Amino acid sequence: MSPSFALLRKKTKMKLLFKGERLQNKFGYSRIFKLHSVFFFNYLSHVHTHSCKVLLFSLAGLISTFVIHSVRAMETDEKSNSHQFSEEQKNWWAVQPLRSGKVDAPGNPIDFFVQRKLKGETLNLAEEAGPYEFIRRANYDLLGLPPGPDEIDAFVQSWEKDPATSKMELIDRLLADRAYGERWATHWLDVVRFSESDGYRADGFRPSAHLYRDYVARSLNEDKPYDQFVREQLAGDEINPDDFDHMVATGFLRHGVYEWNQRNARMQWELILNEMTNVTGEVFLGLGIGCAQCHDHKFDPILQKDYYSLQSFLSSVWWPEDEKLGKASDMAKLREWEKKTIQVRDEIRKMEDEVFQGDIKNVVKQFPQDVKDMFYKKAEDRSTYEQQLVELINRQIRTQKTRKKWDKKFEKDEELKSKYEKLQLKLDSLGTKPSLPQAFITTDLSDQPARTFIPGKKRKETSPAFLTLLGLPNPKVKPTQHGTTGRRLALANWIASPDNPLSTRVIVNRVWQKHFGKGLVGSANDFGFLGEDPSHPELLDWLATSFVEDGWKLKALHRTIMLSETYGQTAQREPTDKENTVDPENHLLWRFPPQRLSAEQIRDAMLATSGELKPKSGGSSVDDNSPHRSVYLKKRRNSPDSILAAFDAPSGFSSASERLNTTTSTQALLLRNNPWPHARARAMAKKFSTHRTLESSIGGIFKAAYGRPPAQAEIELALSFLDQMMAKPIIQAKDDKPAKDMEEIRRRLALSGGKTIRIFKGDNLDLGSSWTIEAIARLDSIHPNAHVNTLLSQSAWSHQKQGWSFGITSAKSAYEPRNFIMQLTGENVGGDVIYRVIDSNLQLPLDTQLYLACSIHLSTDGNSKARFAWKNLDDPQSKLREANVEHEVATLSSDPKDGQFLGGRSNGQHFWNGTLKRLRISSPAIDKEPRIFNEPDSKEEKISAQLDLNFSSNPEQVLEKKGFRLLSSGAKDVSSPRLEALTALCHAVLTSNEFLYLH
Repeated sequence: MSPSFALLRKKTKMKLLFKGERLQNKFGYSRIFKLHSVFFFNYLSHVHTHSCKVLLFSLAGLISTFVIHSVRAMETDEKSNSHQFSEEQKNWWAVQPLRSGKVDAPGNPIDFFVQRKLKGETLNLAEEAGPYEFIRRANYDLLGLPPGPDEIDAFVQSWEKDPATSKMELIDRLLADRAYGERWATHWLDVVRFSESDGYRADGFRPSAHLYRDYVARSLNEDKPYDQFVREQLAGDEINPDDFDHMVATGFLRHGVYEWNQRNARMQWELILNEMTNVTGEVFLGLGIGCAQCHDHKFDPILQKDYYSLQSFLSSVWWPEDEKLGKASDMAKLREWEKKTIQVRDEIRKMEDEVFQGDIKNVVKQFPQDVKDMFYKKAEDRSTYEQQLVELINRQIRTQKTRKKWDKKFEKDEELKSKYEKLQLKLDSLGTKPSLPQAFITTDLSDQPARTFIPGKKRKETSPAFLTLLGLPNPKVKPTQHGTTGRRLALANWIASPDNPLSTRVIVNRVWQKHFGKGLVGSANDFGFLGEDPSHPELLDWLATSFVEDGWKLKALHRTIMLSETYGQTAQREPTDKENTVDPENHLLWRFPPQRLSAEQIRDAMLATSGELKPKSGGSSVDDNSPHRSVYLKKRRNSPDSILAAFDAPSGFSSASERLNTTTSTQALLLRNNPWPHARARAMAKKFSTHRTLESSIGGIFKAAYGRPPAQAEIELALSFLDQMMAKPIIQAKDDKPAKDMEEIRRRLALSGGKTIRIFKGDNLDLGSSWTIEAIARLDSIHPNAHVNTLLSQSAWSHQKQGWSFGITSAKSAYEPRNFIMQLTGENVGGDVIYRVIDSNLQLPLDTQLYLACSIHLSTDGNSKARFAWKNLDDPQSKLREANVEHEVATLSSDPKDGQFLGGRSNGQHFWNGTLKRLRISSPAIDKEPRIFNEPDSKEEKISAQLDLNFSSNPEQVLEKKGFRLLSSGAKDVSSPRLEALTALCHAVLTSNEFLYLH
């Protein structure tokens, strides 16, 4: 904890005044309806599948009763205190003490409970899964990755000797693998609504959020007891603020959506507190308590008082943003540097504060008057609640301050400027500040709690308490020695108590759910009356009881589940009429449930199978085109990775206990046409093309993708497929005639062709909202796959990073081959980053000198357009052909560091197989006659050329003068019929049902 943070906490602690903390804006009808609307439509946006029937039943009545319920809540504040629960509510199964069911059979107790249910319906378990099916299931289950061929062979050999021993050894090995924590961290991150961006329109990136992700993976790999895991996330700072893991864990409370530039501070803080309250109830207690926010829960025995009593445990928190966080040794170095530089930094800060006062006033004046008054109070005169609102203002001030260019602030006064520069030099001379990440943590603002009120006419104050139904005494809370209220620690201790039947049932149900695809309670975040009843209540209680007895260890729970016959049965059992009649949804587990791989498993498995997956051990997140596991990709709420989003990865707006499992045409089209799966297929083909025979290559492909060797019939079918593919010629222009004019050849820039790839990198251009690209070029051949023949691109190209690409489609494009296109990634009028292929529907000839032009107009009014034009320059009679296309990209920007790429893209792919004679970029756009042929006379018009490359003499020298350098050079990935055929086979395998499903 830095000195500044400690000082502020101390000042706030000195004189906290609770007088006058009542909300000034009373709860009127419009205010109440607004609150209900926010809650209701958020609920509709994230409603779970199991709630659909409830939604249909109650939709007609909900809207009409929202305001009525709120008004009634004003009049019934006192009812919650003396509430009488019905017998049905008192007997609510989820809050009953755990029952120790008697196991009257040898073997795994899980099988006893499952088979007892099956026998009651005269059903039986399916036969045991074979070694190939089991190792593939276990690997994906625990690691999220396919088993390697050598691992498969070793397991099969061990299985033949002793199946039971081989299973135990396999599960122990997988649980000891670092990839286990990476896979199971994904499950937990779904539930806690983890994301690395703020959401809302701005969707600002959270550069330190990855520390929490790494904490989760590390805790799981260390097999940290679950009760400790819970306590650290809710109250790590109250337990040990000097421990790195304890502090990082508290990031759990700040993963919610946050609008950093909001103006209504009261409303914003209320939304933040409500979100933290809701997610705490869902994650740890399996209760959808949000329905009790405005009135007593309509279905569950949860009172409005219970909601705000739970919230009062959390109501004193703060999210420090100007703190650093690191290991003890790193923090010691930081404190040493701060001590050494404090005098210089104070002088610099005073100078900056003097010139920044106007900016502060501009920020503060945008807030309501009562909040402005709080800001201008002395820190020691503010209550905890007032200080929380002030911190929302400070967030915006801090953002403004980080954007300031301080040198310009002192430009008008040479004396001040000189003094400021000297202080900066002096600071630099005192050593480099240790580089530590921003603290993405939660802590209490002070040890004086913020007051919590139940909304209503009388606004009754409440304090920390547990569900009224449980009849438990109120917790004894006292401030900690670390300067916090101690409230969250009291809540954490109750949640992580072995006597808490809710929390223990919830976690074992979550683990069961991730093994079998569905929990014993199908609604993992809702153990209430609207949720599903447990299919095997005795088994659920037995698992919870043994879990606590085994020290809250998750790995022991995994072993127990995975060594059961229930888990070990085959998924390849077809239901008979009896199963379809008695239990068509397989609630009783008469076979292992077939499951589709999750979004992350699909992406990671493709990389692993192609041999491209690179290990990464925590750290900052990476872009989606990086060959690392999906858990390490940047997770932005408004612009998710296209592969993960298509296969139902949650966006992080709310707790996701179950993932939707959709089957859509979008998924099929993505797998068929997106360049990413094609690139994995090609890498996989290269990996297995070195085998001596095609039959050997087929065997390797099948074992890598399916976890089993191919059957003889599959080998024969694959060989037939490869023979057909190898018989197809690669699409290419005829080049058997000698060049007529070698002088003309020398006046062109040779890009890719023959056995080389030549892509040149230049500086990025700021083209604004209107520009034209013109070129005189020749394309000799198109790619046999879906790669675009790219003549020019700007930015490190991806579907999430803004930029553009100018080119012609290839043989397996989703569009017609040889189609003239422009690809744009930018923002639409709503501010969302979108990717669009602007298709001209103009097909161009090969082996022909072409004039190509595309004019782009971007409009924030929704009137964006593109104009394409081309002409055959080898035919004097040829006419200019044009096409006009509307599109949705409204604005476009790119990182100046990325650059511009001539002849391909930044990754060395999608290259242009041919030559270039002339290229020109004009801004603003030209929409009349080709400018490249008609040079303007006036100097003013000539300035519009942002880039003009004329290769009439010495092409290499022209590029050098314009700042272009060779990005890639050397041996080309020469295509061959064999490689193309294997690529097609690998693509078919990687997009097949057997690869995408566990069955």
